[in-house]
Order: sequence, then structure tokens, then C-alpha cells
Amino acid sequence: MSALPVIEPFVEPAPRTRTAPRTLPRLPEPIIIELPIKRTQRGRVKPSETQKHVSTVLGQIVGFCIVTGLAYAAFSLVGQVMVEKARRDGIHAMTRAQAASRDIAELRASVQDLSSSRSISDWAAANGFIPIESAPKVTGVSQLVAKNL
Repeated sequence: MSALPVIEPFVEPAPRTRTAPRTLPRLPEPIIIELPIKRTQRGRVKPSETQKHVSTVLGQIVGFCIVTGLAYAAFSLVGQVMVEKARRDGIHAMTRAQAASRDIAELRASVQDLSSSRSISDWAAANGFIPIESAPKVTGVSQLVAKNL
């Protein structure tokens, strides 16, 4: 035998931990995958690209102004035409109203002339009617006279 002592390894027992109750299943840990972020650095912009952007924006602004101007002119013209048509319609309506007023005045004068007592008596004499006051009275014959009350 040798005089060297023999050291035996000592293994500590694992600490006791409580486990989750068996009613809840243990969920696996989520796996998180980090994607690499690609970073690009913008280099110097070439002057020709800047000129292209400026000319594109300027062209769009000019186009917008042209379209807006044409639309404004067209709608103004349409509005003026509608106003002029309404004015002419008003003038024609006033003319027709005046003509109708003249015709109504003439008809009223004619009705007034025809409904006067002299006109009625002239018409009755022309058509052979005899006034009641001057009609001979016949005995034995009853005469019915209509009176206006």
C-alpha cells in the first residue's frame, strides 16, 4: 500500500424543488429568434438625382396649376351662362305677366258691359223678349215670373 491518501469525490445531492401541480402542464419556453438588422448608410446624393426630383415636383406643381386654372375658367363660363339664361327667363316671364294682365282687364270690361242692365234689355229686345212690366195680362192664365232676390 502506498502512503498517499485516497480522496473520494463527494457529490452533493440536488436540492429539492417543488414542481408545479400536475393539473397544469408545463409549457415550453418560447423560442426567440432575433433577425439581423440590415442597416444601410445612404451615401452622397448625386446632383443629377436631385435635379430629377426637383424637376418632377416642379412639373407636378405646374400641371396642377394648369388643371386648376382650366377648371376655374370652365366653371366660371358655365355659371355666367346660367345667370344670363335666368335673366332672360325673368324678362320673358314679366312680358307674359303684363300681357295676361292686359287680357284680364279687357275681359273684365267685356263682362261689365255684358252684365249692365242696358245691354241686357237691348239683347232681350233684339231677340224678341218682352219686358214683364209691359206684357199684356191674360185672364185665366197664370204667369210665372222668376225674380232675382
